[in-house]
Amino acid sequence: MATRRGPRPFRALAEAEDRFWDAMDHVVPSNVRHHLTNARREFLLAIRATIDSAIERVDGGAAPRRPKRVKVQ
Repeated sequence: MATRRGPRPFRALAEAEDRFWDAMDHVVPSNVRHHLTNARREFLLAIRATIDSAIERVDGGAAPRRPKRVKVQ
């Protein structure tokens, strides 16, 4: 079984994830698993960026930028 890191507060979800990745080890080539791992990391980073942006708005950070009108001659 593959080694996982960190605390796992949602045991059932964590176990399902472990079973999924164990199955992937037997079915999917290693280069594909590498891409899936990278995609998973990028997805989590996108979620983090979204949450950080929402926190900034709640804390009174910079207002969302609006597009500016540009006159075309």
